[in-house]
Amino acid sequence: MIRPLLIFFLLFFSSLVNAQNTSLYSIKHYTDENGLPQNSIKSIAIGKGGFLWLATEDGLSRFDGNHFVNYNKSNTGAASNRMRNIIKKISTGDLYGITQAGELIPIHNGRVLSKPLSFNKILKTPYASRKIFQQFNYEWPVFFIKAEDFYMQTDDQLYYGITMDSITYYDHNHSCTPIPFSHQKGSSFFITQKSLIHMDLEGNFTSFNKSELKHPQLTGDILQQGPAVKKPLKIYWNSNTDQAFIYLNKSLYEVTYKDGELVTKCILSNYSFESKDVMTIYYDALNSRVFLGSLTQGLVVVRINSFNSGEFSGAVNRAITYAQYPYLQDMSLFANSELMRTDGKQFFFPALEKYSNNFSLVIDQHENIWTQKDSSVYRLSAGGKKLSGSYAFSSAVLSLYLDNEHVLWIATEQGIYFKDLKGADFPPVFLIKVKGARFLYKQNKLLWIGTFRGLYGYDQEAKKTFFINKLSGKNIRSIYGSINGELWISTYGDGFYLYNKGNLIKMPADDQNFLKNTHCIIEDKHGFLWMSTNKGLFQVKIKDLLAYSTDKAKKVFFLYYDKSSGFNTNEFNGGCQPCGSLLQNGFIVFPSIAGSVMFNPAEINPELPDRAIYIDKILADNSEKNLTDTLHLTQDVDLIEIFISSPYFGHQNNLNFEYKFAENNKWNKVNNNNIITFTKLVKGVHEIVIRKQNGFNTDAFVYKRLLIIVRPYYYQTWWFYLLVTITLLAGIILITRYRTRNILRQNLELERTINLRTGALKKIVREMQLSQKLLAEQTNFQKRLLTSITHDLMSPLRYMMFISKKLYQTVEDKSPDAESIRALYLSTNSMYHFTENLLNYNKLFQSSSKRVKDHINLHKLVSDKIEVFLEIAKYYHIEIDINIPSTIFIQADTTILSVILHNLIDNAVKFSHDAKISFHAVQQGNTITFVIQDTGVGMSEEVMNWFNAQDTKILEKGLGLKMVIEFAAKIELTIKVTSVMGAGTNFSMSFYAKNQI
Repeated sequence: MIRPLLIFFLLFFSSLVNAQNTSLYSIKHYTDENGLPQNSIKSIAIGKGGFLWLATEDGLSRFDGNHFVNYNKSNTGAASNRMRNIIKKISTGDLYGITQAGELIPIHNGRVLSKPLSFNKILKTPYASRKIFQQFNYEWPVFFIKAEDFYMQTDDQLYYGITMDSITYYDHNHSCTPIPFSHQKGSSFFITQKSLIHMDLEGNFTSFNKSELKHPQLTGDILQQGPAVKKPLKIYWNSNTDQAFIYLNKSLYEVTYKDGELVTKCILSNYSFESKDVMTIYYDALNSRVFLGSLTQGLVVVRINSFNSGEFSGAVNRAITYAQYPYLQDMSLFANSELMRTDGKQFFFPALEKYSNNFSLVIDQHENIWTQKDSSVYRLSAGGKKLSGSYAFSSAVLSLYLDNEHVLWIATEQGIYFKDLKGADFPPVFLIKVKGARFLYKQNKLLWIGTFRGLYGYDQEAKKTFFINKLSGKNIRSIYGSINGELWISTYGDGFYLYNKGNLIKMPADDQNFLKNTHCIIEDKHGFLWMSTNKGLFQVKIKDLLAYSTDKAKKVFFLYYDKSSGFNTNEFNGGCQPCGSLLQNGFIVFPSIAGSVMFNPAEINPELPDRAIYIDKILADNSEKNLTDTLHLTQDVDLIEIFISSPYFGHQNNLNFEYKFAENNKWNKVNNNNIITFTKLVKGVHEIVIRKQNGFNTDAFVYKRLLIIVRPYYYQTWWFYLLVTITLLAGIILITRYRTRNILRQNLELERTINLRTGALKKIVREMQLSQKLLAEQTNFQKRLLTSITHDLMSPLRYMMFISKKLYQTVEDKSPDAESIRALYLSTNSMYHFTENLLNYNKLFQSSSKRVKDHINLHKLVSDKIEVFLEIAKYYHIEIDINIPSTIFIQADTTILSVILHNLIDNAVKFSHDAKISFHAVQQGNTITFVIQDTGVGMSEEVMNWFNAQDTKILEKGLGLKMVIEFAAKIELTIKVTSVMGAGTNFSMSFYAKNQI
């Protein structure tokens, strides 16, 4: 009972308005200003490859839907640019352009062949006269034909010879008995469905089937013209497409001969030909497109729109539509108070406008209309006649959503509420706090909440809220759950996503990246998603997207529609709920900034770019090459340009070429001019693969391959390599033979020389061995002598040092002999220790045995050595400071280390009068650093560098330091010296204390 009442309300209480539909057609006009060679189109034909061919006064023109390629006598070899016609050979379907000079220009494989032919080579007819062919015009409207003899061809072997008073048909070039038939000048002949039709000046028709005549009547859409049908009719016949048309009262009808009747179908209505000089017509029924060739105004392409765009005729703000909801079976109710029916009729609910802000709408199971405005939710009675309830909230209401269980979900600025519409009328109940919710969708027991900052989910069973981290910061525009359970999520600025079985997958973008801002996603009943954006509408196959989500596909085909398909604007609206509607009768409705777009997907024939790919031209350094499947080039070519095309009359965004070299995996996009450009190629065979997506399904591609053979330089050829190899081998053999002979000769000479010199060398070796033996004996004798002398001197020197020390210690300071005794003591002491060092030095270098390391108390060793120099230090006013812990032990050879210390202390005492000599040691881990520091006169930079370099050469003054260097090397001790002239000298050495006790 409710639905009849609704219809009653619509008829009597709502306001009926006329929808201001946009034009039923999208029109494109092409002239010599945008591609045509000239504006007189005399003939239109569609080639085997899908290109549109036009005959003009300035040659043939090929149209691929976006670009014109023009052919004239400069590239056809014809004598004239003026084209009379395009004809088709019925047996093969091949097209030929006819020039004013009577030449036939072959059209093959998407291009013109530059070899004009004669008629008799192509069309075998009973008429061999060239004059007759020139007079006959296949394509011009029949009423323009002169009242002379001519013929018409219905199939490959059947012709009709026509005179003013008879018609003769020819079967297999055999003529039959003429049929008496008189016709007036200006009457029309045309062919449809292989039947010859004649129309007289009164609009009466006669059909010819060989010798059989009939008088068919017009049926179909043209009868809606009423009495006007008897007016003079204008006939257009396109022999190349076997199409005939009648133009009457601004309407164009396609005419087909069927079952003895001439059936008419209206193609264009309210479209005037009067000022357009239309000369020829081609109708692409599959894609609802009419091509009109004008004698003066070029080419007009009229597309019959598949989309119904309605725009309300009232206030401007109502033309901007947002939220809408399916209403009854074939209507959509908009939140701005409009109700649109799929036949284009619109109604207006004045009450609804008062309680809606245009962004959200719900119709419940009782046909009540729920709206929101500011911080309130309103309920209007069925039909929107009156307000039946309202609910106020503490913050702005953002969105309404009704799930399948008749629960109304309400999103506010502060959180989510719900109200069960099946029971009593209780106020909405607060559920959870989520700020800025704009879109709600319930999937089983999960409530999805889209916000400006991401996507939340609420599990009703677990009563928990969770957040999809991968969508953090994303502006959620809409959420759509498909029939099979997939969740499609659109965003503003980041494309759209699939959430399936707990996995979130970002979906691919279109080539122009228009899907970046996806407003709304709706699934039709045929397995496709329709998506509205700021730049138009997209259609995509769900199976393709699912294949992409599982890595079974790398590319997805998106079919793009823009305002040329019938929209008022490319800019759709979003940010509302619902953002679009799927009506019960299958229609889909989307809102836009200029009305709404309503269409039935079942009636939309996707115009797919499924034609072959053609290579139109190849330039190598601006030089055009012959078009074959194999291109031969030299390595001197710097720039190669390949011009490609594919006939497609839909939106060019759907035609996207890619190319790659066969050996590579990366596909490159071809530029908008459809030119593939690359620079130098190395020698060898290169295969370029060109492809484009030709429709839905992941493997739907069209491929074109071009083989490029780059010739090598002569020095890169196999025969050159062979010649060089042979030459090298011959050279190697000759050189080897020459060198072998030369070496043998040299060997003989060398043997003689060696034999001569060997005797002398043996004599020299014997003498050297004898000399070495004598030298070793002499050296050993000298060492023993030095040791004996030094040893013999030690005892008297020790005695002299002892006596002089006693005298020095007992003599009084004021004694006149004190200075002499001191000098005697110091000299004796120095001589004794020098002799002792010399003896130790000699012993060390005589010994070849390995030195044994001793455990040495460093403090004791230094103290013992200082004892020797105390008197001398006292005399020279030298202060001696020993700062060595008694706990430090080192491992070293005692004898060698004693000699080293003696020489270093002696050196410090010699050059440190009125100064200070310090000894200190520091242990860090297993390393002991021992430093001898004086504040004497210092050391020259030359001596310091020599010492640090461990150079064993003897300086003019440096025997003691040389002994230090050599002895330190014996025990692998590193000693470094730093010195500043006038400030003193530091000797630093490091010991390992691994076995320290």
